[in-house]
Amino acid sequence: MENITRCGIITTVNPGSVTVTFIRNEACSGCAAKNACGLSGGQPLSVEVKTNAPQNYRIGQNVTLEISVENALTAALWAYVLPLFLMLSVLAAFLTFGSNETTAATATLAVLPLYYAFLYLFRRRFKSRIKIKLR
Repeated sequence: MENITRCGIITTVNPGSVTVTFIRNEACSGCAAKNACGLSGGQPLSVEVKTNAPQNYRIGQNVTLEISVENALTAALWAYVLPLFLMLSVLAAFLTFGSNETTAATATLAVLPLYYAFLYLFRRRFKSRIKIKLR
């Protein structure tokens, strides 16, 4: 599989990392879900990338970000697919065990903040597994 690449500009250089800002792909502009995902074409997105040699980079420098397809799919799984399955599971469980629809819907929506709080608490672990490279 090929890697996914995006060109960007370094906006911040910190000890151990650099922040790269890039404009989303123009393919996003034709996407029907662009408003829902919040990453539509033309909007800048910043990514912090760990590096062992931040002194080799300077603010304003053009770089290329590279991520493997496997890592990108893993991130999408954790961010979008698993919360959907979690919500559907909670909804099905509440409806199966006789709760009314209001209670089931409330529980379904209440599970999302808990899930994303879990992701936030373990963000360092997730960051260490998803590798973004600079070229």
